[in-house]
Amino acid sequence: MITLQSLLQHSPDRQVTDTRASVQEIATDKILETKQAQGINVEFLEGSVWVTLDGGMRDVILDAGCAFGVYRKQRILIQAPHTARVRLIYPPCVF
Repeated sequence: MITLQSLLQHSPDRQVTDTRASVQEIATDKILETKQAQGINVEFLEGSVWVTLDGGMRDVILDAGCAFGVYRKQRILIQAPHTARVRLIYPPCVF
């Protein structure tokens, strides 16, 4: 398995930027859409949300304290029946 750490150990000329994160508030009955979300981790900070993954077999409902990672290039839709907050954590960039 190739990890970011192993890449850096074998390629000292590569630089890594910090992981980026953003907290998004989703208003009641609004949808947060992220296209080609591969590598993004989503943490649910407040409220409950309905999550749809394009090409997925099912939708899921998640509450505050839950998290999941997106491992394929796909669109995700996150809808909140009541105001909710999520943190999107983007993977680090390696140059």
